[in-house]
Amino acid sequence: MTKDEAQREAMRRWCELPIMNRQTHKQARDFSEVLAPALPFHTMGSRQRIIEAWLVRDIEERDSVAQDLAARRQGS
Repeated sequence: MTKDEAQREAMRRWCELPIMNRQTHKQARDFSEVLAPALPFHTMGSRQRIIEAWLVRDIEERDSVAQDLAARRQGS
């Protein structure tokens, strides 16, 4: 499995979770610990940490979009 394939699969599984289960960095860390053994991609670093970073990035991007939308609504 390539790193790109692993990232797509990690994000697919992450997005299958209910939104309430993918809100915090701790939830991302916990889920990455479950995913790491199931996604055998080559890396020089910690597979779990790389997956966690992908999941945290998703949380941060979602939060950023929500803040932008809220700011636009207040400005209208």
